[in-house]
Amino acid sequence: MATDRPPPAPAAEFSRPLRLARLSRARPHQIDEAATAGECARVARLLDLQAVSKLRLTGRLEAAAGGGWTFRGTVGASLTQTCVATLQPVPARIDAPVRRDYVAGLDADARDIALDPDAPDELEPLPETLDLGALAVEELALALPPYPRARGAGPAAVEARPPGAAPLEPDPKPFAALQALKRKLDDSDG
Repeated sequence: MATDRPPPAPAAEFSRPLRLARLSRARPHQIDEAATAGECARVARLLDLQAVSKLRLTGRLEAAAGGGWTFRGTVGASLTQTCVATLQPVPARIDAPVRRDYVAGLDADARDIALDPDAPDELEPLPETLDLGALAVEELALALPPYPRARGAGPAAVEARPPGAAPLEPDPKPFAALQALKRKLDDSDG
C-alpha cells in the first residue's frame, strides 16, 4: 500500500537539534555538545578518516539584532587521518574557531552575494532548528589538514622542468636490473 509520506531520512552522523524559538533572547546560551563513540565512528566514515576519538562543539549562542542569532565557539577533535605519501596513520588534534551569524529574512540564494567587504563571511539564513552537531561536523571538515603526512615521510619526488627541456635523469627503466640479471644468467649458462 503506497503512502504519501516521504521515506525516513537517514540518521545524521552527529545531530543535536536546537529549536531557536524556544530559547530566551534575553541572555546568551552556553553550548557544549560532545559526540558519542558511535557518532564519532560515523563522522570518521563520512569524512574518510581512520578514526575520530573525540568531537566536541563548545561556545556561546546569543541573540543578534533583527531577530537573528550569533554563535561563537570552538570545534575540537582528536582524530587519525591517513598519510598521503605512506598511508600510515597520522594522529591530529583540531581546535578551530567557529563563528556563524544567522540572519532573519536572509534568502538562501542571496547569501553568496557580498555587498559589504567588512561583513562576516559566515552569514546564514536563520533556521527554525539549528543542528549543532551538523555545524560541528561541517567546521571539522573545513579545519582538516588536506594533505596529512606521517612523521618522517619525505617530500614527494617531483621533477619540474620547463617544457621541452631534457629530464634531469634519463627515462627511468624499472626493469633494467632484471634485464641485467637475465644477461648475467644467460652468460653463465653458455
